[in-house]
Amino acid sequence: MPRFGAYHRSQATRADRVPFAGTDTRILSDFSEALHQEASRLGMSSVEYALLAASEKMQRAGRKLSGLFEIDDLSGEGI
Repeated sequence: MPRFGAYHRSQATRADRVPFAGTDTRILSDFSEALHQEASRLGMSSVEYALLAASEKMQRAGRKLSGLFEIDDLSGEGI
């Protein structure tokens, strides 16, 4: 099974990728734009949105979680 599913097989060039949340991780620029827009629409950072989406996916898979984070737990440059 591919590490990132269909997204991993993208034919995008390195120039189409941008840093994510001030880390060495790079994501496609159009995905970055959509991620920031959706997170902003919901009043949260892109990192908060990504963590929330990951936790929802884990819960759907049957993972029991006690929680994720509280408002304002995440801060710092690039978040």
